[in-house]
Amino acid sequence: MLTRILIDFFLLYLTFFSPGFAFMLIGFISAFNFENYYEFLFLSFVVDILFGVQVPSFYGFKFIFTAFSAVTLLISGIIRERVRTF
Repeated sequence: MLTRILIDFFLLYLTFFSPGFAFMLIGFISAFNFENYYEFLFLSFVVDILFGVQVPSFYGFKFIFTAFSAVTLLISGIIRERVRTF
């Protein structure tokens, strides 16, 4: 439990002071290691609210990090189910 809280604070730090790929990488690793890691989805929404812009190639969709993190949570859940056997 303490590890998850520390990772949450680190991810919060990455939200404000790192490039997006580092945030997504740590978020994917955390979503794979911790079950129901919805903090990643919430912090992705915060990133989109603070720093998101409308991207014409996505038809003006503003919440790109949130969409990618939702897909990441889905994919990491599927991978976790297939890889872990205990």
